[in-house]
Amino acid sequence: MATTGCLILHGFTSCADSVNRVPVRLKPYNIPYRMPLMRGHGTRPEDLIGVTWHDWYADANAAFNDLRREVEQVIVVGLSMGGLVAAHLAAARAREVVGLVTIAPAMRFYYKYADHARYFAPVMGMWGDEDRDMGATWHDQEAGRRHGNYRRFPAPAFVSLWRYAQVVEQQLPRIQAPVLIIHSHADRTIPGTASEQIFQKVSSTDKELAWFERSGHEMLRDSEAAQVLDRVEAFIVTRAALESAESLQVKE
Repeated sequence: MATTGCLILHGFTSCADSVNRVPVRLKPYNIPYRMPLMRGHGTRPEDLIGVTWHDWYADANAAFNDLRREVEQVIVVGLSMGGLVAAHLAAARAREVVGLVTIAPAMRFYYKYADHARYFAPVMGMWGDEDRDMGATWHDQEAGRRHGNYRRFPAPAFVSLWRYAQVVEQQLPRIQAPVLIIHSHADRTIPGTASEQIFQKVSSTDKELAWFERSGHEMLRDSEAAQVLDRVEAFIVTRAALESAESLQVKE
């Protein structure tokens, strides 16, 4: 059995393309991984109707369990909504999680009416616009126009995400594993206060908040993707090597 594996989690309305460069970086090190599509994603926006954060956590937890059949411990990596799920797992399964990476975690929102969405979401139906210029929130605007994220989504699904941020925030003090938090000052979806809250509230003594300057919210695909991936790769490989060395010492 391998010592350490990696669970990689995408964001809200997102798809595997948003995080699939991470396993490419892991391949040379033969680090086992799982990269599940969480409920309602990777198909069509209507498939998010009736889906809640409980479903996303259940899907990620099932992938975690599957990975654990192959490895002793897990490093969890999450983008945006995936960052919330990753943090939740790091709190709930603290003995098994030996590292946490959150990238632009969805703990806060720039949406003007985010805090009031729960009141009018039931009558709002779908939010968003198929024709809007998605590249406008990316530094690499052409890459932004090509991405495969949903351009609209059910309002109640966003409300569930908003509620989930509150749930996970209460769990943060239970996290003790080493933490790498990555955010961009240019993100126009999630404010930097989201990452600052995580940094302040986790109990980890080994923690770092790394800032980037040009990337939009999709940090693993925008103009600084290579540098962001460098940081993620270094964290995972370092943690995996340390856990492997400690495991060998125990066996000896």
